[in-house]
Amino acid sequence: MEDRVEGNVLLSIVNKCVGLISKRHGVDIDIYSLPLDDPKVYDLIKTDTSSDVLGLESLRMHACVTMVEPNELRHLIALQSFLKPCMAQKFSEYYKNKEEPDNIEYYSDIEETILKESYGVLLYCEQAVDLIHQYSKIPIDISNTIVKYIRKNMGEELDI
Repeated sequence: MEDRVEGNVLLSIVNKCVGLISKRHGVDIDIYSLPLDDPKVYDLIKTDTSSDVLGLESLRMHACVTMVEPNELRHLIALQSFLKPCMAQKFSEYYKNKEEPDNIEYYSDIEETILKESYGVLLYCEQAVDLIHQYSKIPIDISNTIVKYIRKNMGEELDI
């Protein structure tokens, strides 16, 4: 829930900035058409100047960015998940697997398909839902309910 609130706040800030740029400079920006793979953006993120960027400002995030050297949006999204206390211990596994993807051992093709984008590390609730659904063949909505129940009852102990 907290992540959704933060996400909504961030989107509100972005929308306000887009409106201010349009009003002050007469430039209309379509945030949905901005490239997500611009190397200049990732080079900027890897520098010290990114400490002023919302979501990248903490010392822990800066240390993670310095180590991982993100060059894709999915890397930044994964790094955000490591800011949660329950996920911090997964960072070293993610980093090692990103550096040596050929050494990742998956238990099955299902697991590889679902966890490949996060280098074999279960980072997101959606991945847990997909794993439950694929392995058990129960409907996706019931898989989602199971994950919600587990998160509610395990709280910070759950690593997703």
